[in-house]
Amino acid sequence: MTTMLSLTNVDVELGGVSILRDITFDVREGETFGIVGPNGAGKTTILNVVSGVVRPVRGR
Repeated sequence: MTTMLSLTNVDVELGGVSILRDITFDVREGETFGIVGPNGAGKTTILNVVSGVVRPVRGR
């Protein structure tokens, strides 16, 4: 299957605080992918990285 989205070792820091650390996943064509977690887990930050609103300090 073709990889449609890939995050590799993504770290995000805001105001000196680590928000995301070492996030890695692939989403393949035809796959249903969900992000689940409690409030404050970084779900919105992951979506902001994918959409380009937030730039990671490390990773791609």
